[in-house]
Amino acid sequence: AVQEGGGGAAAHGGAAAPAPTALCKLHCDNNRLGDGALFHLGACLSRAPIGRLRLLSLRTNGIGDVGFGGLVHRLLGALPVLLPRLPELRLGANRISDAGLESLVEALQEGVRAHPALKRTLQNKIGALDLSENPMGDGALMARFESLTMRNIGRFL
Repeated sequence: AVQEGGGGAAAHGGAAAPAPTALCKLHCDNNRLGDGALFHLGACLSRAPIGRLRLLSLRTNGIGDVGFGGLVHRLLGALPVLLPRLPELRLGANRISDAGLESLVEALQEGVRAHPALKRTLQNKIGALDLSENPMGDGALMARFESLTMRNIGRFL
């Protein structure tokens, strides 16, 4: 399900709603998207008006490290715009392992190098990152993510 900004016809006196200006919520749970679709989704989101995106939910889609890494790297240029306003990212119950988390950590570190103010954003603005029910180990990689974000992962916070 997609929720776009701008309201519906009822919000506009029964007239047709204006063209959406920004995507607010994108629910793609349980759609068997897999890795291939994530490359396309990442490409679309990197070109879309995502400044108002508040929720991106991709739970239970068979997403593995390749697709997750592709999504992360496609969105890297949009991180300074996206992360300050994206309080909820749901990626639970997929096939993302330590290698996928490594892609996220590397992308965030690259983003922080390019935009130093992003570190404060990571520490203050990310509300919930759901990576639960993925085959990730505990250890140094999670500690690296947590040092960037000051957040624990693997559950909603």
